[in-house]
Amino acid sequence: IPPKVASIQVDLIEIMANKDQRVSEVSNKIKSFLENNNIRVRVDKTNKSVGFKVSQSEIEGVPIRIEIGPRDLENNKVLIVRRDNIEKEYVEIDNVLEKVSFLLEDIHNNLYKQSKERIQKNIVYTNSYEEFKTLIEKNKFVLVPILKDDVKLEEKIKEETFATARCIPWEINPPKSNDICILT
Repeated sequence: IPPKVASIQVDLIEIMANKDQRVSEVSNKIKSFLENNNIRVRVDKTNKSVGFKVSQSEIEGVPIRIEIGPRDLENNKVLIVRRDNIEKEYVEIDNVLEKVSFLLEDIHNNLYKQSKERIQKNIVYTNSYEEFKTLIEKNKFVLVPILKDDVKLEEKIKEETFATARCIPWEINPPKSNDICILT
């Protein structure tokens, strides 16, 4: 989930907190200074396995995961994992806010760039209804000429292909001006 819209931007995963109280202390400290900087944080203090906690965070699409365990604290560090590319990095506790702030912006920009490239790569044009159906099955964004404001034509296309109309900025792929409607 893009960080700017994610309800939770950072998951703090406590590892072996029941055996070392420093884990919870550092987790609470990190949570506090992230929240004081308007970063939405959740701490997983459950007794579930680390693998379960990590999987849950990934399933929910939380952009950043911070794992805090006793061994890392010996070095005054925590492990930060990006959700978008699964890069991992050990960061000193005093540098967590700076690193997380940078990563949230970087992840957002990376997801936007990937999305824009995917759209541009998958926009195609046809003036053939048969080719349109084939391209839709290949999950392409298909630009076609159609009679303007004809709801019945749009409904027929949706009924036959499950495709729906989208608004796509013309600067991405301008329409052909002299083509006729693919259905009429």
